[in-house]
Amino acid sequence: MPTPTDLSSRSADEEKVLPKKTGKTIARLKELLYYRPLLLKQHCDMPKFCRERHIYTGYRPNPSSIAYCVRSMFHPTNETFNFWTHFVPLIFLAMRRRDLSIALDLDCQEVATLSAPYFAYSLGCCVLLLCSSIAHLFNCVSIQARHLCFCIDYGAISFYSIAATVAYSHLVSPPHCHGFDAGSSTLYIPAAAATVVLAHIVCCHTRFPHIKYRYVLRTVTYAVPFVLISLPTMMRMSNLIFNVATNETLHDGHYRYSQSGSIPRSSCGIAGALDDFASTKSTKGHCDLASHVFPTYYPAHLLLFLLAAIINMSRFPEKYFPRVFDVVGSSHQWFHIAIALGIIVQSFIVEEAMFDAIDSPGILHSVTWLSNITFLSTMGWLVSVSAILIVTVLIYTSILPC
Repeated sequence: MPTPTDLSSRSADEEKVLPKKTGKTIARLKELLYYRPLLLKQHCDMPKFCRERHIYTGYRPNPSSIAYCVRSMFHPTNETFNFWTHFVPLIFLAMRRRDLSIALDLDCQEVATLSAPYFAYSLGCCVLLLCSSIAHLFNCVSIQARHLCFCIDYGAISFYSIAATVAYSHLVSPPHCHGFDAGSSTLYIPAAAATVVLAHIVCCHTRFPHIKYRYVLRTVTYAVPFVLISLPTMMRMSNLIFNVATNETLHDGHYRYSQSGSIPRSSCGIAGALDDFASTKSTKGHCDLASHVFPTYYPAHLLLFLLAAIINMSRFPEKYFPRVFDVVGSSHQWFHIAIALGIIVQSFIVEEAMFDAIDSPGILHSVTWLSNITFLSTMGWLVSVSAILIVTVLIYTSILPC
């Protein structure tokens, strides 16, 4: 039987062995997680390419290590809240997409087809928020890395834009339903793709030091494809306003909720539909999907994106209150919040349109409607545009001055 002396000597031996096996790992974790003030710099101490207008304090050194960038997630710098204001919405949207993908009966071919534009749109949203978060976290690794991060960030905006175009074209506001002829409807996605690629090139070009009014240029550049992409949806909104003004009856269709009230369900498309609604059919037409939320959510989406554009160009409040909002409350942080909320509101519209389409017998059994939703018309556009965006990023990263 071991004596107390033997036990104490054994524990002492274990303490000696433990650092040999895990000492380096523990040291790395302590370096990353142990809270100690970061070495931050002033505006005048930073390279010219790393300065932000009207932001004077809270800069991370450039160059910095990857470990330093990760640590800065939990320290008050002028990029910390830029990271979290898009990373938190990313987690929210990713978890919601996971829940909806579980709820959807994707073994049903018609449901899988109708949900393809929604998942393409979801991918665009997540890529935008992820690339924005990464760009603001790692842009201080080097000057070239800074150019790379933000060129990727601009590309993610274009990627999200073409994903939203796919969702609008197939679900929310098909162009042929809202004043566009067959030829214009066919050119809707190609025109949007060309516009977002051009917008990406212009935004990357604004990173050259001789370009003036770069924030205004970037905002206006992406406002053009936004208006083009939103034209059918804006026409739908104007038709709704006209109908209300003339006291015409709006068609709301039918919608069902799960027992939790959070995830809509359909007798064909959603797993575990309520028995009470198993035989109920929707009479919603393919031109007025999500009509029960569209009049409320779409104006909110437009207002949030308009607010984001104004904030990004005005540089309020840091322009008028120097050094006060460098770390918390700068215009770019409010810009991020408005964009994230606008995307979340827009995602609700796309979700409702998808569920209405699944819930509608006329659409669910329409060969013409389903045949228009293919891999090439959804993910194919995303892959094609992303390839061009990647080439643009590589070219500008190589030619931008460091």
